Amino acid sequence: MGIREIISISAVGIAIVAGASATAEPVSASNCVEGKTGRDFVGKWTSRDTVTFSTKHNRPLCHDTVINVSSYTMPDHYDGKVFMYYDRATNKTIYNKTASPQTLHATKKVTLRAGTNGKTTVTVDTPSVCKNVQTDAYTGPEQTVIGPKGHGPAVFAWKISKKVKCDTTKPVEKPVEKPVEKPVEKPVEKPVEKPVEKPVETPVEEEKEVVKPVEEETTEVQGVATELPQTGLGTLTRVLAGGAGLSLLAAAATAVVQSRR
Repeated sequence: MGIREIISISAVGIAIVAGASATAEPVSASNCVEGKTGRDFVGKWTSRDTVTFSTKHNRPLCHDTVINVSSYTMPDHYDGKVFMYYDRATNKTIYNKTASPQTLHATKKVTLRAGTNGKTTVTVDTPSVCKNVQTDAYTGPEQTVIGPKGHGPAVFAWKISKKVKCDTTKPVEKPVEKPVEKPVEKPVEKPVEKPVEKPVETPVEEEKEVVKPVEEETTEVQGVATELPQTGLGTLTRVLAGGAGLSLLAAAATAVVQSRR
């Protein structure tokens, strides 16, 4: 029993890939395809990041086959023309020098099961729209850098997406204004004014000068009264000379005047 007969008995086609939708169906095992080059597949990119592919003419795969779906960043100076073309006049392939080198951005690997046509839809992450981008579906190992010749015979579906004009200037970040925290004003505590206790003023008793009455020397006055009629002014002169006060003098003078009347 040959390999084709084994495939026709046991193969059930299932595609296994993260982020891919598998619609592969079992097909006749007769005339199976190896799936080793891009010539064994057909595909179409429905957008800048999504591709649908299967085997050419829906032929069944002879073996489980790994397909890579990759996105690449192209040079910023890419001129927008085809990646390469065949010049019949010179019988040469002309490569677009502005289209490479390309650097890998992301890849999704898909395993197509033997005995199926491997029909699958895959979406891959792509660079910013501000960049020139090429997306490829190809057989064989993952390729991280693409030169002027591209993937060669391994690729079977590709798409170039030209960049759009983007404002590359960084927006000026306004400093975040922090709200000014107002200090909490504590109420000023006014000191409690204690009433000033006035000292009780004790009335000062004024010392009154006690005027002592002048004690008249009654003896001498009487002597003057008895002598005045006899001696007159001579007696009065002795009284004054004896140190009597003015009051005595006045009294003596009055007595003399009255006696002479």
